[in-house]
Amino acid sequence: MDWFDSVKLLGTSVPGIFRAGTFYQKGDRVFWDVHDLQNAIVVELDHEHFSKLIIEVADPVSAINLLNYAINHSDSST
Repeated sequence: MDWFDSVKLLGTSVPGIFRAGTFYQKGDRVFWDVHDLQNAIVVELDHEHFSKLIIEVADPVSAINLLNYAINHSDSST
């Protein structure tokens, strides 16, 4: 978590401890909700308010597998 690579728009940031809220980062609007970076995942979004969600989850590998499964098995006709 590089604490000096973004501009806080609306959120809380305690360097090295916690980051939550909306940040402007490398030209993108990013939502953070992370305390333990080891449990964080990055979800890249298209055509949404945020370009990325950086969120902490209990089990990163399972969360990524679940998201990938949902993406690969979504009904593209809707």
